Amino acid sequence: MKILFSYILLVLLCIQVHAQVSIESMLCKVTKPLTSNQRIELASQFSAWQATKATSLNAPAEVKTIPLVFHVISPSVPSVAEVEEAIVQLNDAYSNKGQFETNGGADMEIIFDLARTAPDGGATTGINHIPTDYTNMDMDLEDTDLVNHSHWDQSKYLNIWLVNSIEGEALADYTGRSWWTRSGVGGYANGAGVVVTSLTTSLVAHEIGHYLGLFHTWEGRNCKNDDCLLDGDMVCDTPPDKSTGGCNDNSCHTDTLSNYSNNTFFIDTLDMSTNFMDYSSCPLDFSLGQKERMHFTLDSSYPTLSVTGRTTSVLQSPCTDVRHINFYMDRQYPIPNEEVLFQSNTMGNTTNYRWFVTPSDFIWKETDPRVGLVSTLADLRYTFPNEGDFKVTVQAWDASDSTCLASFSRYVRVGCGVDARFYPDIRVIASKQPHALMTDSVRFTNRSYNATSYKWTISHQNFDSTNPSLPDTTSDLKDLHFYFEEPGEYEISLTAINGACEDQSNVFNLKVFDPTMEGSPYIEEVLCSSADTLLVLFSLSNNGYDTINVGTPVAFYDRDPRYVATANLMGTYTLPGFIYGGESNLYSAVLAGDITAIDELFVSFNDTGTVDLPIQYPPDDRNQLSTQTIFPPSGYSELTYSNNVNSYKIDVSGFTQERDTIVCDGQVIGFDFEDMFDPSFCSDTVFWVSEHKGYLSSDLQLNYLANEDDLINVVYRSVSGMEILGIINVRLGRPSFDLSDTVYRVRRGEGVTLKIEGDSSYQYNWTPEEGLSDPYGMSPFASPEQNTRYTVEAVDQYGCITLAKQVQVWVETTAHLPNLFTPNGDHSNDHLLIYGLESIIDVSFKIWTKNGVVVFASNDLVTLTKYGWDGKYRGKPLPSGVFFWGVSGTYEDGNPIYLNGVESGVIHLAR
Repeated sequence: MKILFSYILLVLLCIQVHAQVSIESMLCKVTKPLTSNQRIELASQFSAWQATKATSLNAPAEVKTIPLVFHVISPSVPSVAEVEEAIVQLNDAYSNKGQFETNGGADMEIIFDLARTAPDGGATTGINHIPTDYTNMDMDLEDTDLVNHSHWDQSKYLNIWLVNSIEGEALADYTGRSWWTRSGVGGYANGAGVVVTSLTTSLVAHEIGHYLGLFHTWEGRNCKNDDCLLDGDMVCDTPPDKSTGGCNDNSCHTDTLSNYSNNTFFIDTLDMSTNFMDYSSCPLDFSLGQKERMHFTLDSSYPTLSVTGRTTSVLQSPCTDVRHINFYMDRQYPIPNEEVLFQSNTMGNTTNYRWFVTPSDFIWKETDPRVGLVSTLADLRYTFPNEGDFKVTVQAWDASDSTCLASFSRYVRVGCGVDARFYPDIRVIASKQPHALMTDSVRFTNRSYNATSYKWTISHQNFDSTNPSLPDTTSDLKDLHFYFEEPGEYEISLTAINGACEDQSNVFNLKVFDPTMEGSPYIEEVLCSSADTLLVLFSLSNNGYDTINVGTPVAFYDRDPRYVATANLMGTYTLPGFIYGGESNLYSAVLAGDITAIDELFVSFNDTGTVDLPIQYPPDDRNQLSTQTIFPPSGYSELTYSNNVNSYKIDVSGFTQERDTIVCDGQVIGFDFEDMFDPSFCSDTVFWVSEHKGYLSSDLQLNYLANEDDLINVVYRSVSGMEILGIINVRLGRPSFDLSDTVYRVRRGEGVTLKIEGDSSYQYNWTPEEGLSDPYGMSPFASPEQNTRYTVEAVDQYGCITLAKQVQVWVETTAHLPNLFTPNGDHSNDHLLIYGLESIIDVSFKIWTKNGVVVFASNDLVTLTKYGWDGKYRGKPLPSGVFFWGVSGTYEDGNPIYLNGVESGVIHLAR
């Protein structure tokens, strides 16, 4: 067996693997793991929020729009069209549409759009290019510096920083055979937004998922599932998962354990490997439960970030024409009393300028818009009077329209001209002086600016503050390669120096774990080998790093050797091979003893069996400096001795006297004698007898066909003549339901509720899923595009399935409009046409841009149904993008005209 040590670092991280779309390994971290109390509090808050939504659960949810601003730190600047296309793909991912549409995925009812108004009210493209040396940044040391270069009010905007590369370590996995396996970083979420190294959809979707409150589907990397609101990722419709990769894995078999809290998983299922919050190579979707979590986070943590619809001025430009501005600095590290040139770069008609220099925390106020005004020229030459953090803003407008401002801001740090920066090559190690046979080092690469000399400082703090720590260590090398000889918490900092000018780097915190071995025994089973011997099957896990050596002793006692001086030694065992760090091995030992005379068997690891009882283990090695380590008589020091003794209760009456078994009608269920009785009793005779069917078998295993409620008696006779009776109460699961109606008629674009008369606790599986609001609900709303025969079956809490029933929905044809067309000249789908529009009195149809510019309009039936719109405006082809449409008019029967069942909607133009 193998136990994998994994250390997830302290920010939400993601590694990016460059491959085909949706093939990133999302190696991310989740901050420090939540404590039990924190999980309980968060679950309580979520449940309270759910209760406030209970009255409107069946009503259509309000789609929330989140404004985005991109701060491009990377030297390669994407175009506005590239960013807009990335947002289209992101919206498809969050809406379960296009290439991201899956049967199990859900529409998050969250959309993203570029901000068009800056915090000061000026026009913006929502894309800020901020040239800086931090395009290659360190996620642990420089996140604050990156944010301080450019950020907008996170209560109104979701900031996305696009950088070239991120120095960091997402996961560090350790086993004694393969040592460390480490993974780099492609993105992470911080308090103001997300940082990414590309606009790849799955990467951005994953990180925004973290920002909106989602954990990884494999959170905790265990299968605990006592309560799905508290365990794992705290989302009830994502199954337990401890695998960080692969597709179609099934890493946990505890899916059904939380049925009473999630009412979702009645049988064991595969991991949700298509989920964006997994690390699989096939991320495609989110779940309904994750949707709830996102909306809960928006309401509770970011109440002003999202808006309903598109009414906010943040998403609307204050200008009718295309206009934006930015500026470039002629030096990245300005110093006081030295002139800096800020050169503006504008698009659109611009004749007037205003430059402002304000404190970095300045907030624009309409009542005092001219605070900090320093120039009205196109370019600014400015001398900062002192060191500090400043905000430089330029506003530009055309004299013919003074209300239409374009603006751009960035933060400027004024220092003495030196910038201290470095990054480590690894972030987690285990190291101790040679007695543990393991030491490790870290390389710290210096990338400071304008320094001529350096001073490194390494400070140590013992994990236990009551124990001594090492004195500080310093070095004047440019790059530092440092061997850590003792475990503990270290702080590493760099001072960069140029004459009288010094700059102190941020502090890197490094945990150096104690690599000492840590053995933990566990008795798996005690078997009756013969009349006077016991066969003990036991496992031994090494929860440390260093290897447990060949010959390490294990002792067995009939009572606890830690507390009972009269405990009898029943035998010793020496390990025949190594147990590497992070691994576990199985062993068997034959001991002399009468099983009927022993109540409990104890195993003691790292014990020769020759010491006086009660056995006294030395103090734990953890938190000790190497010179203070105390060794036991065996000669092998351990990280902790608190888990060195384990026991196995031997009790011939210790089995389940009666048990209930729920089984589906007609199912064959297997019973195993050894699952019910301790096999160490050296069984002689077994009988299985049914109350209704009589004698069944005398084998150890029984295969039983369940077609009625029954009682099965299990009679067992031991070698000592003891006879014990076990009772199995077999009860059948028989779910049933009826349909309120089996035939419905609707007009195209409209729908109807399919009603079931049955138990609301059942899960109802409808197929096909197309056109259904909830393919697992008791009363889904059906709005198919064509005549559809739906099949439904019920599944009760035990996984029993009824015979399927069918419902026919007949669809009457109505007018409809495609949501996508491709006017690229290939004579296929080059025109946007209305189909099925006939028998009308009048009609009016318009198409407009997101800025409200009407690009097509007609009230002629022939034009709309035979010629349509060719994707041009004023004779020029429009670029790919999203457009909005509206229709009005009347059919001859007096009913209003709808397209696709609605009077307005969205189309996608793709070239």
